[in-house]
Amino acid sequence: MPDRYEGGSYRISHDFLIEALANEPPGGPLDLPCPVEIFHGSDDESVPVAAGHRLAQRIAGAVFHEIPGGDHRLNMATAAILEGVGRLVEHSQISKAVE
Repeated sequence: MPDRYEGGSYRISHDFLIEALANEPPGGPLDLPCPVEIFHGSDDESVPVAAGHRLAQRIAGAVFHEIPGGDHRLNMATAAILEGVGRLVEHSQISKAVE
């Protein structure tokens, strides 16, 4: 498969695809015991933004962030990403303090 980001190519095995399908979450709500922040690039050519929205709708309390100009790798540190990660770290520290 061509690599759009680094040049060259990489292999995706049949086993990888079978495993990915086997691990796809079933339809319906996903009950996760932690906060979820989903970041999706508006220019992602690998996974449509609509797929990120659908995932966020399945997770109660999930926060969806569409990153303008972001590609599939989201390798730029935008304020939204840094703030979201900060919230997750803060929640993790609060959870540990309560235990």
